[in-house]
Amino acid sequence: MLKPLSRLRDQSGMVLLEALIGILIFTIGVLGLIGLQASTISAAADAQYRGEAAQLAEQIISQVWLNTDRTSLATLQTSINTFRYNTTGSNCAFSGGAADTTNTVLSAWVTSVTSTAATRLPGTASGMLQVGVNTASNNLVSVTVCWQSPKDPLPRQHVIMANLS
Repeated sequence: MLKPLSRLRDQSGMVLLEALIGILIFTIGVLGLIGLQASTISAAADAQYRGEAAQLAEQIISQVWLNTDRTSLATLQTSINTFRYNTTGSNCAFSGGAADTTNTVLSAWVTSVTSTAATRLPGTASGMLQVGVNTASNNLVSVTVCWQSPKDPLPRQHVIMANLS
């Protein structure tokens, strides 16, 4: 009769140990789900920023299409050139400002993109926008929109190109 009692004493605390191991496994699973949720939210925010940048770049391309004089090739090229903005620099550190400071459409676009009240892209400044025009290459217009969220070590960019005729 002593043997069953000693076996019972050897087993004491096993249920507690199994419960602790179960809680540990459950906690690791919950932490994994929280990490997955955080990365999903980050990816969704990144996709939203890329969509906003694409929309803003398309917006200025549309404005260039609508606000150019197409009576002749020379007038087309002259009116396209008024949309040049920050023509020097690279890697989202552009400079040069507007080629034509009287272009109100371009000024309004830059203000709408960089305004803190209306901005949809984090960390966007006027030096992070570029509109390039190459009239020698079939009136190629390229638009670069950059942004930088607080967690990004380097700015991200979206580039779009269109030929105007």
